[in-house]
Amino acid sequence: MTDLNHQYVRYNLEEAHEELGLILRDLKRDPKYTEAQLDRALRHVVHHVNIAWNARYARADAIHEATDDELTTWSKYPTDLEPL
Repeated sequence: MTDLNHQYVRYNLEEAHEELGLILRDLKRDPKYTEAQLDRALRHVVHHVNIAWNARYARADAIHEATDDELTTWSKYPTDLEPL
């Protein structure tokens, strides 16, 4: 089996983590935080979590050369995971 691409998984999970932190900060500070803001922010989180899973075995060169279609596929909910 191919090795896990720790660097790319970590990068995407760090991006998701950062966005979650921003959501929590904004919810604490801004009583007018809107559903639209939450929607955009959570989509960003899910995008990175999905990529972390779907591209976990991608080689560095494949990541740098990925087409828009490949990036779109990576950002979708994984087909090999059952929702909880």
